[in-house]
Amino acid sequence: MKQAGQPSKFSVSLEQQQLSPLRLRVSLLVVAIVTLGLATHDNSGLISRISLIWLTISIASSIVLLHFWYAPLQHVAGFRREWLLALLAAGLTLQFIALISYPLGRGVGTMTDTALISWILPSIFILALLLAGLLIYRNDSPGGWKFPMLVIMQLTAGFILITAFPNLPIDVFIVQEKAANALIHGINPYTIHCPDIYPPELSARFYGPGATLNGMVQAGYLYMPLTLFMSLLGSLLGDCRYASLIAMAISASLIAYARPGRFSKIAAAFLLFTPVFPLMLYCAWTDSYVVLMLTVVWFCYCRSKRCLPYAVGLLFVSKQYMVLITPLALLLINRPWRLRDIVAFSWRVIVAGAIVTLPLALWNIQEFMNSAVLFHFHQPFRWDSMSFLALARSENLAQWVWLPFAIAITTMIAIVWIDQRHRVNFFFAIGITLILFFAFNKQAFANYYYVVIGSFCCALAAESEDGLISVHSSDIYNQM
Repeated sequence: MKQAGQPSKFSVSLEQQQLSPLRLRVSLLVVAIVTLGLATHDNSGLISRISLIWLTISIASSIVLLHFWYAPLQHVAGFRREWLLALLAAGLTLQFIALISYPLGRGVGTMTDTALISWILPSIFILALLLAGLLIYRNDSPGGWKFPMLVIMQLTAGFILITAFPNLPIDVFIVQEKAANALIHGINPYTIHCPDIYPPELSARFYGPGATLNGMVQAGYLYMPLTLFMSLLGSLLGDCRYASLIAMAISASLIAYARPGRFSKIAAAFLLFTPVFPLMLYCAWTDSYVVLMLTVVWFCYCRSKRCLPYAVGLLFVSKQYMVLITPLALLLINRPWRLRDIVAFSWRVIVAGAIVTLPLALWNIQEFMNSAVLFHFHQPFRWDSMSFLALARSENLAQWVWLPFAIAITTMIAIVWIDQRHRVNFFFAIGITLILFFAFNKQAFANYYYVVIGSFCCALAAESEDGLISVHSSDIYNQM
């Protein structure tokens, strides 16, 4: 006679057939997230031997995981729950060790010039690590306090960083502040010119020859209108980076609460304390808004399918390179694909993107194209990029400009083909496409890879829920 609490043969078989393959997929995602975070942290997102090793491991994990979607692991068994939890704990520990040792990355240094940075910030990270460990080994209730405390700790750490380094001489920061000030005063932000803060030799290296004239960069606001609208909130608060910090906290919260369960909050914790987040704030990079749009798409996918195409439209116009992955929106449309469904989804995507983009773009279309499009095409190859092309050391890399696009297009074709047999996670598809695109591009820095980390964190939350749905058990999610 079966004793109370003893699992039946059916439940054991179900666990072996469903949870073990799921745990292995989740483990590969965790490896990809952690190693990419460490790659961007080493040398502060610039190329180094160690960063390329970590990047290679992250790419390899992603490719293996894509192969598993092509050839599902239906007969994998024996991947125990304890192993997965240990991997999660080890991954978060590595992230926090990197944050505690070098908050802004190894290339910037330990920043021992202020007690605020050298003592208070590491103390916050240590407390956050202990709290994240509790989140892994003791499931938090839907209204629990552990994850909100992690968000508060991240906001506190970010606030300390921003206040410790005000008015930075960083080009991205200056461009955002001047563009926000122009918009507030009714001036087209794409017609302004910002000062060139670099000496001539660095200016030619960063912007390209002829990009500056009389000490002024010959372009206005260099990013998409949506990022300006969001960073405007921070500028009104005194620093555009406050908006980026708020975007990071909201992004993690959307992942955590899109669906109930432990893994959603763990995935959000990986994003909250990825080693690159302090550098993202320090440099005022706008890619935090791209990640915010990614998480909005994930939240709408879980909570409001009617709003999903509009969220996708905002995602595609959040940064110039996001146009590249528009074909992957097919993964969000119900199967079998019908022209009517594709058209209905597409026009909503286009409308949402046009509403936030066209007002500023049509204000002066020529200056918009010059600043947001052409200026980026004319930028030179950066030898300090975390790109495998930097290893070539060729004097003429213009002949390889097609390579990252060819790799990305090939990857998307493979994903769509695999998806005809086995549904591929949309967010993982974005992540693997972008990581391969950036890894062979002429410019690839920590902020670009931060978007990949955000994509993989959404995929991590989605994978745990996909496993729950496939097993049809309300208890399996908590068992993991």
